Amino acid sequence: MKKLFLISTAFLALAMSACGGGNPSSQAPQSSAAPQSSAAPQSSEPAPESSAAPQSSAAPQSSAAPQSSAAPQSSEAPEILDYYVVGSFNSWTQQDENYLMTVDEEDYNHFTFVELPLLEGDELKCISETSRWYPDGMGNNTIAPEDGIYTVHLHTDAVKAEMTTLEKTGEYIPPVVETTYYVVGDFNDWGPTEGYELVQDTEDENHYVLAEVEISAYEKLKVTDQDTRKWYGNANNDDILVLESGIYRVDFYLEVEQGEDPVVATFVRSSGDEPVEMNFYVTGDFDNWTVDEAYLMRVDPEDGNHFIFDELVTEDDGIEIKVCDAEQKLWFGGNEGTGNIMLETAGTYRVELRLQVEQGEPNVVVIPADAE
Repeated sequence: MKKLFLISTAFLALAMSACGGGNPSSQAPQSSAAPQSSAAPQSSEPAPESSAAPQSSAAPQSSAAPQSSAAPQSSEAPEILDYYVVGSFNSWTQQDENYLMTVDEEDYNHFTFVELPLLEGDELKCISETSRWYPDGMGNNTIAPEDGIYTVHLHTDAVKAEMTTLEKTGEYIPPVVETTYYVVGDFNDWGPTEGYELVQDTEDENHYVLAEVEISAYEKLKVTDQDTRKWYGNANNDDILVLESGIYRVDFYLEVEQGEDPVVATFVRSSGDEPVEMNFYVTGDFDNWTVDEAYLMRVDPEDGNHFIFDELVTEDDGIEIKVCDAEQKLWFGGNEGTGNIMLETAGTYRVELRLQVEQGEPNVVVIPADAE
């Protein structure tokens, strides 16, 4: 009887095996702890221009989740903007197709332009097709430290000071060409123009002269070469402001001692024009940088180049101001004349403008109105 039971049990187990019973490994469920989804959409939005734009956390990549070779990867790159290099080497021509940058296919915030020949002192920035500058602002151009072949890198997601950088990749020997220098300014739309060429002194190859040029009061001038790659002004390389209409002699010195003016404009004689009366205004955050007669400065009766606004009342801290003419062509401020002047605290201030100052002195001075 015992043997019959053992035989029956063995026969039953054999029958179940033949019928596919049990728990075979091919039916083990897949773990849901870290699924790899092939349906996750790739963003088609353009790469953000702002370096402050946060990275989306909608589809984070987990280092713990293995990447499945079976999951299909999207081959479509996100839509991105075009970026260009612009600078003194191309007369600051914007969106020049000859200087279109290439996007890094592994980093859509990184763009490059390779094999750009630059001279020492050449300045540049990058600009998007929407006319945004990298970096934005004034006085922060990227400058070539020496002659060479460079790769320009743009990182749109970098901090402001590191957005545009240069990588020297080779030597550059500029071709020898005869350079012509021109007097340029408000009177000829700041472009090299026939009739404004400087003539080299036959006894001093460092000295160039334009014997006569007619300039109106309050127009500005500089000297540049035919390619407008190099610009020369006073000792600080600022524009030279003419205060009286007349005929001027312009002297240009290619090399000067520290603190000397490369360009000197000397009044020769009157042009016969009537004197130009100029008005200057205080403007800033408080009036949305407009010309308002309420902020017209008075002329010092003892000095026609000295203008005063006696009581500027500000109600907020941190107000920024400047002084400008009626057409807002001439601007005077802090930081050697180029920057805004910040009034740290609310109050009443006296604003003074002096058109002629010694080197290193500011044109605009702001003091409390009740100061001596």
